Amino acid sequence: MPGREAHGNSIRKAYLSRASARSLRPGDLVYFYKSMEQTVSVVGIVEDVGVLSRAQDIVRTAGKRTVYTAAEIEELLHDGREVLVIGFRQVLVGQRPVVLANLRAHLVASAPPQTIQGIPREGAAWLAQSMGL
Repeated sequence: MPGREAHGNSIRKAYLSRASARSLRPGDLVYFYKSMEQTVSVVGIVEDVGVLSRAQDIVRTAGKRTVYTAAEIEELLHDGREVLVIGFRQVLVGQRPVVLANLRAHLVASAPPQTIQGIPREGAAWLAQSMGL
């Protein structure tokens, strides 16, 4: 992952969110928290970010990279709010999951993540190392 450029044979995915976060940039690492297991076990590198308000634009941008159907995307837009579309390459899955207690202890999160949020620099460095990046 030199320079954090997404490349190679990794799986390309898209994450759709109603979150108001707008600070993600290409090259940023994204960590996915699994609520049921209370772990972080998936890491991606952001390729592109868009804020869209039309279903056809979201479908065109996310394509088959998302788990959402076209009907579900329409439903996301039912109240007129925009959808954040994060295109990323999945670079790590489940090899060294990090549990919530450790996320708290190392200042990655103070509570179970409920939305997209930044990670303090010290916590981010610890998390990347813990996951083998």
